[in-house]
Amino acid sequence: ANALKLSGQDAGFELLRLRDMDDVQRKALAEVHLISKDLLRNPDTAAVLLNEAAGVSIMMNEEDHLRIQAIARGMELQKAADECFRMDDALSRQVSFAYDEQLGYLTACPTNTGTGMRASLLIHLPMLTILKQMGKLDPEMRPVIGALANEVRQTLETALEEAKAAVDDMLEKVRERIGEYIYSCDDEELVQVVCDKLIDRGLTLSSAESCTGGLFAGTVTEIAGVSACFDRGLVTYSN
Repeated sequence: ANALKLSGQDAGFELLRLRDMDDVQRKALAEVHLISKDLLRNPDTAAVLLNEAAGVSIMMNEEDHLRIQAIARGMELQKAADECFRMDDALSRQVSFAYDEQLGYLTACPTNTGTGMRASLLIHLPMLTILKQMGKLDPEMRPVIGALANEVRQTLETALEEAKAAVDDMLEKVRERIGEYIYSCDDEELVQVVCDKLIDRGLTLSSAESCTGGLFAGTVTEIAGVSACFDRGLVTYSN
């Protein structure tokens, strides 16, 4: 914070210490990508210099000591990069960064070593489709987005198939142990299962209620075809 102030680039920035914020406030900043989820791991020591209007965040004690982030709307990656370069230049005039002549900037994660830069594009494909904005995307981006969307779809389909197989396997093991106590493995309600069994066995059901004021009978009669087993219901409420 002092380094940014000495450089004269601190206008619009606010220092936020995560330990002074509640959990809801911290997660709200992460949800809108003003801070990373990694920063939330160490709330006692983490902080962020935030210029919300400009979409610029300087996170401290995240994965590395400093992480400069800028977010811009649309496809303005260069604008976001320029904001990061401006902050980087301002800070480098006051503090020293770990740098090697051969390897470049040294970071905690080896994949970031070198320039220390990472660029990403966040695209909400469902909303673009709903608003009929897909056709307005840069023509050069459309094949890339299409390929990414197809890859995501295939990944989700594979994940769903694996999850279904795992659930089916677990369900079979549960059935082996307590199968006689399971009334349904689908979306059937207990009252539906009971009424179906009564009909199958040719039995009927009647009810007499007091304090429940007809709640039981009302629940039963919501089931289609229940008249085949529900004979009658009486409500005798009295003080």
